[in-house]
Amino acid sequence: MIVVERIGKLFFVITTLMVVTLGTADWMRGKNAFALRSIKVEGNQLISNENLLKKANIDSSKDLFELQPTEIEKQIKKDQPIVENVHVVRELPTTIRIEVDEVDPIAKILFENTWYGIDEEGNILAGLKSIELYDYPVITGLSLKQKTENQIVRPEGFEDILKCLNTQKKINPLILNQISEINYHPKSGIIFYLLDSGTPVITGKDEIEKKLFKFNKVYPLLVAELNSTQFIDLRYSTQVVIKKFQS
Repeated sequence: MIVVERIGKLFFVITTLMVVTLGTADWMRGKNAFALRSIKVEGNQLISNENLLKKANIDSSKDLFELQPTEIEKQIKKDQPIVENVHVVRELPTTIRIEVDEVDPIAKILFENTWYGIDEEGNILAGLKSIELYDYPVITGLSLKQKTENQIVRPEGFEDILKCLNTQKKINPLILNQISEINYHPKSGIIFYLLDSGTPVITGKDEIEKKLFKFNKVYPLLVAELNSTQFIDLRYSTQVVIKKFQS
């Protein structure tokens, strides 16, 4: 009997606390205590706060408990390949926090007078300002056609350029940062240009990975002489040919 009475009292206390808590929460919501007053955005460097919030489409008339973080996450990621991952959380009493992980572009390309980022898989990263893509290699020599908002019809040479950039990133991303432009020509294949000296590196079409490994081995020895180098030719199977300017 004593045990039953104690369980009954405990149940009464817990139930009362729940009712009081829920009643307090309802009263506070009635007083706009959880009205959305601020949105924090973190982690974005390439996509602007303005574009991100436009994609999020958060209804500011709702309070925090009416807003669904998972739905906001879906809205942000929809047709937005620059966003690799996003996490939305409520911060009581009045704040929504959006944490963004972005895809790192590997290059940029000019298409219809607009700069687009290109990711490692070849997707177009739309909505980026040209200044945000300043340090990335420029892809030239390709005639692009739009397929969807974030995809292009991949012309001849696009896959070769993508393979060249991804291979160089894998071997040494620091040297990838020294590439200012990468060009494709149907006959000669890939030529990329080094940032400070403008030296062309003739890569050709075949065995790109093998050629880049050779280039990376000799590059540290060439740095001091790049300004006097007319071009570097990687098309020979057993050697790297370095052509100097005539003095």
